[in-house]
Amino acid sequence: MQRKVLKSAIIMVIIAAVCFSSMGAVATETQQEVEFEPIVPFFTHMIAADHNLQSFAGGRLGIFGATQVRPGFVGVVIVELQQNGRTIQTWSATGGTQASVSRDHFVPSGHQYRLRLTHQARNSSGQVLESHVFYSRTVTVN
Repeated sequence: MQRKVLKSAIIMVIIAAVCFSSMGAVATETQQEVEFEPIVPFFTHMIAADHNLQSFAGGRLGIFGATQVRPGFVGVVIVELQQNGRTIQTWSATGGTQASVSRDHFVPSGHQYRLRLTHQARNSSGQVLESHVFYSRTVTVN
């Protein structure tokens, strides 16, 4: 009978050792250091893109869009004013390292307006190297 108890005790110790050793492996795996890949910039030629749409009294909208590119490239900004999702007016600017559109525009009340802005970086031949479209917030003119 002592042999039976001794065998059972040894089997329990072996089972416990196996269970605890696998838990240690799990803990070791979660503590390993993670190596991160470096983050590559989304754009290589464009430095900044900015925009703003403001609604003022009397149906006046303040419209602004600007693109800034690295030296040696040409910045372009195309600003589309949209009324209820449809383009009703377009302005554009081309510059050296910076291009911007800033103006007031009067619109009828009772509609929603937003800007669709295309920011581009071009080479000296005019070829588009980078392009990105942003949308401004939507404003309602009452």
